[in-house]
Amino acid sequence: MQTVDCIINNVLTGPKSTDLTLRSSIYRLFRNRVFMVFVAGLAFSLPIINIFTAFIVDLYQDRGSTKKEASYGLIALNLCGGLGRLSPGFMMKIPGMTTLGVPIIACVLLGIGILCSVFVPGMSLLILSSCVTGFAIGILGASLNVTTARLVGTKHLGNAIGIICTMNGIGTAISVCGR
Repeated sequence: MQTVDCIINNVLTGPKSTDLTLRSSIYRLFRNRVFMVFVAGLAFSLPIINIFTAFIVDLYQDRGSTKKEASYGLIALNLCGGLGRLSPGFMMKIPGMTTLGVPIIACVLLGIGILCSVFVPGMSLLILSSCVTGFAIGILGASLNVTTARLVGTKHLGNAIGIICTMNGIGTAISVCGR
């Protein structure tokens, strides 16, 4: 039977024999080339999502839309984002789908949606491109943790998500500095 001191020490100090240190985990993550390419891709795509979401109403209003019409575009973006969050589970069950297949599809759709948002002439096409962009944002958001866990394992998942978020912050800071 364990004493109270032994239970408190075990809770405070954690398990006794773990070979994983922060340094070794970070080292293994930076040595994982596939994960680092994934991080680099996210460092380019996540800031675009942040900036697009922040300025979507301005994009609509620059095209001559009223605030009400611009809010429809924002609603379309968010509704399709919700639908996009449902699709990675189905997409990952497709035979032959690789671990990075779903985020790659999401980034391609994201690029198409944002380019169309900038260059399409009519309001209905602008709303459609907002739907495509929202769908891609949902796919990428839902598949981020699963893809990361498959690439690095659950043992390193916390540090891997920390690296992704740090690179997202650096990418956003760099992208905003150009304005």
